[in-house]
Amino acid sequence: MADEQELNADLSAHVIMHAEDMAWEETGAPGLMRKRFELVLDPIKGRETSLYKFDPGVALPEFPLDERTEIMVLEGTVSDGQGRYAKGVYVRIPPLEPVALSSETGCVILVRKRQGVGKGSSRVMHDSNLADAWEDWGGRGSHKVQLYDAGELPEASWLGRMLPDLKIPDHDHAGGEEIFVVEGKIEDAQGVAGPGTWI
Repeated sequence: MADEQELNADLSAHVIMHAEDMAWEETGAPGLMRKRFELVLDPIKGRETSLYKFDPGVALPEFPLDERTEIMVLEGTVSDGQGRYAKGVYVRIPPLEPVALSSETGCVILVRKRQGVGKGSSRVMHDSNLADAWEDWGGRGSHKVQLYDAGELPEASWLGRMLPDLKIPDHDHAGGEEIFVVEGKIEDAQGVAGPGTWI
């Protein structure tokens, strides 16, 4: 990543990006394309959030991870060398673990990489297609799949599902928040965000 330029590296800025308005860019690996939302080049607090698209049959060589890596499958199926995951499956892979990413069918995955956090944490997989994966969220008629919380890592993450016409009272995000819309639309003071919107 040494030759790359940082993108949306000011974490205090409110940023909205729409994947549908972005072109797929080459990654250097044949059959693997990317749409990048953020890139912070820092050996301790580096981070990246991107969409990756695998053509059918693409298989990357096995490599050890430098950072905690999270994958959410949005289309198709992907394998990491330890399992094969379909749309709606989330996988968190700790740093230093070897992975061998491939896709027989082709796929689109949301990938979050985070330096400096997650060493010694467990490998996690959640299948949001399973009804019992979901729990009530905040007593507002919403549901969530808790991906991890501050009990293991110094941040929280979840997949949320909101009912139509749900209105959430005004609130702030003192520690910041990252959102990616998978389906449907959400609206706030900044406007309406549909599928593929990263905030």
